[in-house]
Amino acid sequence: MNMPDTSSDLIAVLTGDLVKSTEMDAATIDDVREVISVAVAQAMEWPGPGIVGPEFYRGDAWQLAVTQPHGFLRLATWIKAKLAASESRARTRIAIGLGTVEALDRKAVSRSLGEAFVLSGRLLESMGRTQDMDVALPVQREDLYWLPAVVSACDVIVARWTRSQAEVASLFLIPDAPSQLEAANALNRHRQSVNRVYHDAGVFALLALITAAERALMQPYGSVHGSGKATK
Repeated sequence: MNMPDTSSDLIAVLTGDLVKSTEMDAATIDDVREVISVAVAQAMEWPGPGIVGPEFYRGDAWQLAVTQPHGFLRLATWIKAKLAASESRARTRIAIGLGTVEALDRKAVSRSLGEAFVLSGRLLESMGRTQDMDVALPVQREDLYWLPAVVSACDVIVARWTRSQAEVASLFLIPDAPSQLEAANALNRHRQSVNRVYHDAGVFALLALITAAERALMQPYGSVHGSGKATK
């Protein structure tokens, strides 16, 4: 029998469902699931972020956990970028819950228990159809009040990409990203076209937002909360 991990540390839980899945046939949904699975498998090769899942359920829904929560935003935008670059150009909503975990089941992540899972699930139910990505914070992390705005900004940037732009932009989401020249060579494109995507499609701004979130989440909680002010 699989014994779940237990911990009180902060984790991130990503719960998603496919947008307009009722308009997709079974083969298309299977293809979209495969894109998500491959994207996550590729992200598992990155340093960190400690991914458990994804698990797919209810046809169009999926869930995974990130045990090193500073990596959640890069992973979420990576998944969205890979979907945008795929043939179906499918979209997924992603509700991120940051919180503690009571039991983390590595074989069936949806059977896990804890604050992060509750926050993620409730957020997905409340998001409606006007927003594709958001984050719910635990009460003890009030210092991260700005994070939902950053997550929304990242989602807006990715949502505007064409398929061609997403193919280019996704390369720069890798932690050890290539240079623009290397990206152009890998994609068999002119360097100028890659540079246009980097600037005109907002990739530079997206990376700045992701980096800011990662740095904040890697700081010990007390270093930004103990005195009510961020340390310098």
